[in-house]
Amino acid sequence: MATYPVVVTKEGRMFVVLFPDFNGMSAFGETFEKALDKGADALKATLRLLKRDGEKFPRASDAKRLDLVKILRERSLNPAQETRITAISVDVDS
Repeated sequence: MATYPVVVTKEGRMFVVLFPDFNGMSAFGETFEKALDKGADALKATLRLLKRDGEKFPRASDAKRLDLVKILRERSLNPAQETRITAISVDVDS
């Protein structure tokens, strides 16, 4: 099982999931739950590719130390009231 912190923010009508430990990786969904589901799919696919290629997984950041404003600005997003940090866990072997 692999667990990584994610930042979820509402941008217009969509929820955006950002992965601070994976440069540029994101997922989108019409609801918070759908965005997390898409994020889990993206994370699982990425980790499977890394595993297949014999590459190490990035170390998961400490969610308490993430700088939300910096993460959002790096992706040209504005900090919103509906922004939060959570985590996504996936089983890479299933």
